Amino acid sequence: MSAYSSFVMEFDNWKSSNEIKDNGRYGWKLGSNAQAQFKKHLDDEGGVLFDATVKQRFVSMFDKNQSMMGINVLGIDTVNKNKVYLYKISEGQNHVTINDVKFLAEKELFSKKLLKDPMGGYISWKYAIKEKSVTLKDSKNSYTDSADDEEKGSFLGNDNGISVWGNVNYVNGKLTIHRLSNNNANNASKLEEQYEKVLSTNISSLTSSSSSGSGSSSSSSSSSTVGQMLNLNKITLDKDNFDVTYTTYIAPLTIVWEYTISE
Repeated sequence: MSAYSSFVMEFDNWKSSNEIKDNGRYGWKLGSNAQAQFKKHLDDEGGVLFDATVKQRFVSMFDKNQSMMGINVLGIDTVNKNKVYLYKISEGQNHVTINDVKFLAEKELFSKKLLKDPMGGYISWKYAIKEKSVTLKDSKNSYTDSADDEEKGSFLGNDNGISVWGNVNYVNGKLTIHRLSNNNANNASKLEEQYEKVLSTNISSLTSSSSSGSGSSSSSSSSSTVGQMLNLNKITLDKDNFDVTYTTYIAPLTIVWEYTISE
């Protein structure tokens, strides 16, 4: 039996009484010798049956920031070479309000920092935000992220003439909100028309029209605006506030399981 097969068997035994519900909350630290032995698994199990592409994809999953059994590899330990450690990170609850969103808002929900490694030194965690933990509430509705993949989630809603959609990046903690109301869409079209009218109007025609009125004077001329001269109407865009709650990954880190490969 290969070193990787033995490891998988022991890990499955541990998982039978230790359920893992959130893979993003766990991370591997592999001893350099354990990593090397795991990479030989396909060869040990009859590697001639696998082509070069399959082999390369398999061996790469033991590298840093790759996914081994659905859990991120945090790093390689060159001191404890025969060990495999399973780390677990803590969680924190957060809230932020994003005000006056008309069309688009971007917000960094969480800025990651290096974390103290239980084995010494510091280590980085791949994820900033827990997937499916982001809830946004505006004055009309509530929206929750749905994981598109292990690094990004999205949300979508449409009600009472207002569409809200966007995404959250679980790795860098960035939230993007798109908001479009029927009112703003219509007014944006009107704004474009008015802007084109301003661009195409000759300044001399405005000056002559302001001085040709009966009883006009320099004071009345100066008090007139371009909008009044062109009979343009004021346009107001609606906006809304978003209350955002979400879960972050924070210190401390703990080691919840470890394994030693055979020499």
